[in-house]
Amino acid sequence: MGIFGIVGYTLNEDIVYNVIGINDAGGSMPIHTFGAYFGLTVCFILGKKVHVKKKVETTVFNSTFAMIGTLFLWMYWPSFNAGFFPENAFQKSLIVSNTIIALTGSCLATFITTALIHDKFSMEDILNATLAGGVAIGAPSGVVANPGIALTIGIVAGVISTIGFSKLNEALYKNIGLHDTCGVHNLHGIPGLIGGWTSAMVIASYQTSPGLDSKYQQYVNFTPN
Repeated sequence: MGIFGIVGYTLNEDIVYNVIGINDAGGSMPIHTFGAYFGLTVCFILGKKVHVKKKVETTVFNSTFAMIGTLFLWMYWPSFNAGFFPENAFQKSLIVSNTIIALTGSCLATFITTALIHDKFSMEDILNATLAGGVAIGAPSGVVANPGIALTIGIVAGVISTIGFSKLNEALYKNIGLHDTCGVHNLHGIPGLIGGWTSAMVIASYQTSPGLDSKYQQYVNFTPN
């Protein structure tokens, strides 16, 4: 499956970047969305429809080490989004700033949402959904000029991802027999779709607004009507 995944990813990346010409600095669509749904499709087709007799649980020891991984991912996600596409300091600072703001939004949203749903902090939600903002801001990170938009994207991604981990995993398993062990649908699939949709919406709004800064117009490579 690894070979098929690499071939599929390469073709999808070529279509996204070269055929359609999408500006997706952080790979919300070619990396996160494709990877999530490719894995889920393989799992659904090849996996056995068996009932999990024992609820999957974790220990304090495992959660502590997982939190270390989450902290490293949270800190280095801006460099991941800005690692390839930026051609100058302005582009890099824009992508890094938007990613940090979106991650902050998803982190705050996750803690609030998980507390409201469970009446306490759920480690599964915190270990995963706090990173959803980094996934969702991947595509629009290079075209968002307003920090408020980046914060909103992060908050929305954090809320939806937390609800997915709390409710959607169980619903998918009960209804179609899909056991999403690591919750890739909630952390990568849905936030990746949010990123692609918001990127298109942001660019569409710029194309109808004549007030863009000239330097930013040159960066995103289009001229508003």
